[in-house]
Amino acid sequence: MSETNNNKQGEKAKICRSAVVSFTLAVILWGCNFAVFAFCRRAEGILYNFLFTIFIGCLLMSPIFGLVALLTIRKSDGRLKGKGYALAGIVATAIFFILMFAVPLLQRWESQVE
Repeated sequence: MSETNNNKQGEKAKICRSAVVSFTLAVILWGCNFAVFAFCRRAEGILYNFLFTIFIGCLLMSPIFGLVALLTIRKSDGRLKGKGYALAGIVATAIFFILMFAVPLLQRWESQVE
């Protein structure tokens, strides 16, 4: 069962919406992160809280939608496609999550070395 445009009945496969949502949330997560750092010193109150809420929401929901999409695509018998979008959303969020902890640790280690 390959990921082609046709399923067993000869119909064109549709893209799984959960996969697109996962990928979109991952893109928003990266964009929101840059916005938080760009406006961090100037942002106060509502703007900072708004960006932080979007950040946490995307961080949690992107991999969930990606996993749901992968399971849905697997069970669809070729009627749905979008495995790449789902995987891209999961991987981009995982990389972001790892960097979120790695960068502060590297900065701390660098300051101890000096």
